[in-house]
Amino acid sequence: VDASYSMGFVGSDRSRIDRAKEQAKQLVARSVQGDGFSLLTMADPPRSIIGAVAFAGEDVQQEIESLSLTHAGASLLATLDEIERVLQSAETEHPRFAKQRVCFISDLGRTTWDDALSTEGRQRIGRLAERAALTLIDVGETPSMNLAIARLATENALPVVREPVALD
Repeated sequence: VDASYSMGFVGSDRSRIDRAKEQAKQLVARSVQGDGFSLLTMADPPRSIIGAVAFAGEDVQQEIESLSLTHAGASLLATLDEIERVLQSAETEHPRFAKQRVCFISDLGRTTWDDALSTEGRQRIGRLAERAALTLIDVGETPSMNLAIARLATENALPVVREPVALD
């Protein structure tokens, strides 16, 4: 689950992180007996919330519900490293697992996902796809403007209370 600052954006109904948590909980709810789960947050650095495989769906859903934003960016490459580590651990501890699946739940923010377009990012994702089925769930709404105030200045060197102030 992407926990970068852009996931705090509130669109038409709720924040992206809330939509991501709902999607993750639905994945757990649709699971069948014997399915195991790990939970990581895409952050910088990424965090393994449930590193070892967990089988109790209610516990996994509680961990999902308690996820919070990092108020920083996320590193896709570092997250891919952590995913590979968790997959390797799951393969070692549970060799009878028939298949593995990695679900990325994200708003696909450019600062995080641009690394997927790099040669290294494509190679790593390709290696990951050889080990597990990959699913990408986009919780970003229709494209929204990504705006920021880059400069704010006043004409007056010292604004005074109850006096008009022009802002540039």
